[in-house]
Amino acid sequence: MRTRSIPYHAVGLLVGVLTVLPLGCERKLPSAFIVTEAPLPTPETFNLAVAITRGNNTYLPVNAVSYGPVSQVRILELIAAFEQAHPELEVSCFDVDQASNGTTTHTSGLWLHHLPKPKT
Repeated sequence: MRTRSIPYHAVGLLVGVLTVLPLGCERKLPSAFIVTEAPLPTPETFNLAVAITRGNNTYLPVNAVSYGPVSQVRILELIAAFEQAHPELEVSCFDVDQASNGTTTHTSGLWLHHLPKPKT
């Protein structure tokens, strides 16, 4: 009598179906993956003491999450607040450290590149 063996991929499929069936099809994300909106801070609420300066570069960690476009005006306001707090420095350019997945935008911080203001 000749026996037929079950192919390995059929066994894997059967085990996969039996594993999924008791769990159901509903997939819930753990609370650690739920993103809540944390908009960019205003110049009045942002603590400039957290700025990290090395040489002619400063990093402002803002750690903001927004649904939709990031307010470019708010970014310029934060840069203006930095310049107001440091009248001896002139921001020559800046970079925004952010990532977007299509629905949310995470802004980690702002890189400010500055030089000492020329003495008049």
